[in-house]
Amino acid sequence: MPRSFSFPDFALPEEPSADVLDAFRLYSVWEQASKSIGVPGMTFESKSIPCGIAGYDDFYSLADMVPLYRNGVVTTTTLFDKIASNWLKLEAINRVF
Repeated sequence: MPRSFSFPDFALPEEPSADVLDAFRLYSVWEQASKSIGVPGMTFESKSIPCGIAGYDDFYSLADMVPLYRNGVVTTTTLFDKIASNWLKLEAINRVF
C-alpha cells in the first residue's frame, strides 16, 4: 500500500553546498524508499517506525530521520544528527569491527 502523505519540500537552493547536497541525497533516498510504506494514519511526523538497533530503541518518525533545508540551514534530525562524528561509536554498538 502506498503512503498516503507527501514529503515536505526540501527547498534545495540554486547553488547548494556539499553538506546540503549530502542532506538532499539522504532526503531523496528516504522519499523514494518510503513511497510503498502505507501505514494507516501515518504522517511525516508520526512516531510509527520501530528501530531497535545501534542504541536507537524507540519508535521514530520520518521527521526524526529525514533532513530538510529551511531558512538557509539543513534541519537536524534525531537519528542522523552528527552521524559522521558518531560513526565509530555506531560501528562499535553494531559490532562492525
